[in-house]
Amino acid sequence: MLTTPYSLVPGINPVILGVTTAAAINALLPSWSLDDMPIGGDKYRIFLRKKTFSSGGDGEAAQLFKYRAEQITATKGYNGYQILEFTEGLDSGVLGTQRVAQGIIQCQKSPSVGERK
Repeated sequence: MLTTPYSLVPGINPVILGVTTAAAINALLPSWSLDDMPIGGDKYRIFLRKKTFSSGGDGEAAQLFKYRAEQITATKGYNGYQILEFTEGLDSGVLGTQRVAQGIIQCQKSPSVGERK
């Protein structure tokens, strides 16, 4: 039987919790642009920029950063990641101020059963 940490909490269905979380993240994505690039080894830099003309979503940079880090980890075949750096700020421009965030993650692979010592 497959269990998740959420299934240990009485009254919380892990499937519903996952769908609800994904829906909440997807609702924020139209307000932000996300970009990433590999910077060597297992490290990736993630950039976030809030769109100039949007409402809401001002405090979600860290949540979206982690969401993108999890996407990178899953699509590249890693088992986890560590946040090495994360900063948030404001970028002033001609059309107004934009929220920005960026950070670096290091992806990690767990050794396979045959590789463990």
